[in-house]
Amino acid sequence: MDKTRILVVDDEKGICNIIRKLLTAKDYQVFCAMNPEEAIEAINKERPHLVFLDIRLGDNISGLDVLPKLKKLDKKLKIIMLTGLEDAETIRKAKTQGADDFISKPFDLECLDFIVAQTLSQLSIRK
Repeated sequence: MDKTRILVVDDEKGICNIIRKLLTAKDYQVFCAMNPEEAIEAINKERPHLVFLDIRLGDNISGLDVLPKLKKLDKKLKIIMLTGLEDAETIRKAKTQGADDFISKPFDLECLDFIVAQTLSQLSIRK
């Protein structure tokens, strides 16, 4: 059986590496993208089941702008937004654009593991 594929889109290499390490240890196949172009390429090539998408992708790029583009590529794609800021308006906007959940930075393994399991259960995906 194929492993569950997860894409992490974050401009901070350290965040990508931490999430990759945590989820690889849970037997997921994890890919990282540092910008929207890499994310689109990874979605087309790897066909992930789940994406972690940072809300702030550099100085001039918002994950909120990238979110609808990713959903257009795959309507069934589950997207969890990563954020360092808990702003009600940003969360509302992301939800209306198709975000499935949020996780705040800094995060811990238990929280990450719970959200991944909960989100993937909606797709009936097994590791």
